[in-house]
Amino acid sequence: MVVRIYADGAAIRNPGPSGYGTVLIIDGHRTELSGGFRYSSNNRAELTSVIVGLRTLDRPSQAQVISDSEYVVKGSNSWRLKWKKRKWKGVKNLDLWLELDALIEKHQATFRWVRGHTNSNDPDSVENRRCDQLAETAAAKFATGIDMVYEKLMGYQPKADRHPVAKPELLPLEPLSILSDHEKLIQSELTWINAHLESD
Repeated sequence: MVVRIYADGAAIRNPGPSGYGTVLIIDGHRTELSGGFRYSSNNRAELTSVIVGLRTLDRPSQAQVISDSEYVVKGSNSWRLKWKKRKWKGVKNLDLWLELDALIEKHQATFRWVRGHTNSNDPDSVENRRCDQLAETAAAKFATGIDMVYEKLMGYQPKADRHPVAKPELLPLEPLSILSDHEKLIQSELTWINAHLESD
């Protein structure tokens, strides 16, 4: 059985508040995960979205990761092997790459790139859009986690008078009549998220 992991990251004012969105499809069951950091970078959010997905697997599995980040896909498929030969010298976001490297080996993970933010009805594109929305929502509303490594590296000092991050502008809901069955499932979840954001 191959586990599919869709992953995306986002950052407001890169670097700044960031979020990740991950969708796992395991044996036909679908799980969504998201979270955010008060100060991090887009690339770190992209890496985190994959790491969170792979961490969720409770036993060694075959995992296929689908991402619109060339940094993640090329880094995992090609650059990572060169970096290991050089003993990771000069690699940015080393803490995350080391963890991802171990997870890739554990789960025999392969990586595939998908064009981001398209209007295609292809399931990969649908899930990519969903991950993007999860990531942007987390960056704008739930960016409360602390990326200790990055904050220390950048010398970030939180300010007591820092303005709260604005609520995200969610995509308008599309008429159900033009959606595929897969998109209808996603749409019903978006309706739930819209309702809860508006009630906050």
